[in-house]
Amino acid sequence: MSSFPQLFSQPAILVWAVVLGIAGALTTISFHETVKFLQYLHSHQYGDPTKLAEQWSSLKKILVPTIAGFIAAMGLYWASKIKVDANSDYMEAVAIGNGRLSMRQGLLRVASALSVAGAGWSLGREGPIIHLAAMTGSFLGRFFRLDTNHHRLLVACGAAAGVSSAYFAPIAGALFVAEIVLGSMASHVLGPLMISSATAFITMRSLGFDSWLYSIPEITVIGDKYLLVTIAIGFLSGIFAPLFLKYLEICRQLFAKLGNTLFVSMTLGGFLLGCLIIIEPWVTGKGDTIIHSYLTAPWTLSAIATILLLKILSTGISVGCGAVGGVITPVMLMGASMAMLLTQMLALIFPDVTTFAPLFVLVGMGAFLGAATSAPLVAMVLVVEMSHSFNVIAPLMIATVTSFFISRIITGTVMFEVTEQRREK
Repeated sequence: MSSFPQLFSQPAILVWAVVLGIAGALTTISFHETVKFLQYLHSHQYGDPTKLAEQWSSLKKILVPTIAGFIAAMGLYWASKIKVDANSDYMEAVAIGNGRLSMRQGLLRVASALSVAGAGWSLGREGPIIHLAAMTGSFLGRFFRLDTNHHRLLVACGAAAGVSSAYFAPIAGALFVAEIVLGSMASHVLGPLMISSATAFITMRSLGFDSWLYSIPEITVIGDKYLLVTIAIGFLSGIFAPLFLKYLEICRQLFAKLGNTLFVSMTLGGFLLGCLIIIEPWVTGKGDTIIHSYLTAPWTLSAIATILLLKILSTGISVGCGAVGGVITPVMLMGASMAMLLTQMLALIFPDVTTFAPLFVLVGMGAFLGAATSAPLVAMVLVVEMSHSFNVIAPLMIATVTSFFISRIITGTVMFEVTEQRREK
């Protein structure tokens, strides 16, 4: 039982949701600012990782990700040596645990994620950001000695704030935790999640952080002429999203079969990433720069195919060697690349189809993510909130629901770790 029951009544929990929303936004800002600091250390400037990588010498393109991999391995090694009775993953703490997260393990894992994020590894930042925000909720629950239900709810509110502030998507932040983590849309659960998520969004905007994502051009409403393209994107996403997840698992198995220590695996992973960066600096980072370019600039078929192949390799290496990070953005990049590739192929026969390329890119992002996570509602809402366009809703719904059912037919329920890739020891 809580030592302060009056502070955690049903109405009071909404106040704590506000507190966690503010904390979630501040942890997001802190994470991004730390990444900038790390970028400044190795490049004497900060910003878009692809632009930084373009300025590196060939030697630096090898050294930066390689050294980052070794440092990241140190963090994970130290984290593995800490003996605790708490969960190391916020999903487990909320879904099947008691809400207790290991603070020391969590901070070391976040430090590991910062190392690879600062060096431009092909992993998203949302995983460690969400975990940091969830740790705030866990800390409050421990401090006030809350019962399990309230403790788990505070962790969930922190996670929702993390998603919201990472993607500037308050509705998706609440739905992400409710649908994927808790598996419940009950009002007594969804209410605090929405309050926390909205507060995080408002805090970010109030502090001047309007967006770290994409400048979306005006989306044109498509007619029935291109409805088949939307359906095709859904089918392709339903087929290739499970295959991509299987590929990531194969990469983990390949690194595990090497029989090397974590230090060797992650250092080797960094070296291989450096080799890819020498070939094409655009493989650096989680992929949002490429998505933005898809939305605003024309791409040739060969360029799309090349960058897609290299990003598949770089993401597989990043995940396979055991690095900590998110994969939501890399997964959305796969969908965007697939949709862009299909659009350019169709343009050989129907040139005017390129007019709708930005729309098809967004549809591809949502459809691929929905199939990969088995959470189509979250995927749809996330893309709509990021695009700020209601014109994308109808084709996005068709493609995402199609991809979801196709993926279920092919593989059954797709199990997908959306926040962290963990190396089994």
